[in-house]
This record gives sequence, C-alpha cells and structure tokens, in this order.
Amino acid sequence: MEMLIVVAILGVMAALATPRLMRMYSRMQLKTAALSIKRQMQTAQGLTIRSKDLRYGIYYNLSTTPNTSQTFIDNYPVGNPNSRFDPSGDATLNDRISLPTGARFFIPGSGGIADSVVLFRGNRSAKKFGTLGLTNSRNDTMRVNVLASTGRIRVQ
Repeated sequence: MEMLIVVAILGVMAALATPRLMRMYSRMQLKTAALSIKRQMQTAQGLTIRSKDLRYGIYYNLSTTPNTSQTFIDNYPVGNPNSRFDPSGDATLNDRISLPTGARFFIPGSGGIADSVVLFRGNRSAKKFGTLGLTNSRNDTMRVNVLASTGRIRVQ
C-alpha cells in the first residue's frame, strides 16, 4: 500500500514538472541557435579581417522552413555600395545553420538587419548591421546585435 502511494506521488510530481522542463528545453534550443549565429558572424568577421580583398557576410533566409543562415563571399568590389547577397554570383561556405523546429528569424521594425544580410569590413566594422531576432513557438525571443562602428556582436 505504501509503495502505491509513493508511485502516485512520483506520478503527480512528474506531471507537474514536465511543462517546465519542456519550456526550459525550448529556451535552451533558442539560446543555442542564437550563439551559433553569433559564432557564424564572428567567423565571417575574422575571415574578412584576414583577407584584404574579400568581404564575408551572412545571409538569413526567412522564407525557408526551417529558416537558415549562410556565410557568403561578397562578389562586389570593396567600394561598391550595392553589396548584398547574390545567389548566382557569390560563393558560399559550407556552414549553413538551420534553426530548430518551431524557431524562426524575425527582423525587428526598428534597427533590424536590412536585406537579411550582415556584411563585415576589413577594419572589424560592419557595412550591413543591425539586429536579428529569433523566436520559438512558445514566444521566447533572443536578439543578436551587430554594431556598425565596431562590429561588436552580442546576444541578448
């Protein structure tokens, strides 16, 4: 009889803990994705600094499911103001990141990344910069910010 009561108590405790564990797992997945995006940006920034003639950037594809990000080498000359991701002309690196199930990118209305692209200059600064948001099905959000003048990347 006592064993039955213990099993019942454990069952109730497990039922109460499951929603919290699922929410925590969902938040951890989102934070891991945001940190992966930050690492991808830092890699593109480092490659740009090492290369005197090339600029590297990250393209965020908001139209695919799951949303993806991809590092590319900008094909436009360094002084060209039209720098953007050109799928037919820009070479891409083999570092595509796909967001976990239920997560997606969003571009905030104010200060968001223009054209879904972040592009770095050789002096560490960012030519294309702003904020990239990530959200999940539970409406948790994370933001990855890139500052223009210093190229500093941080996750909030």
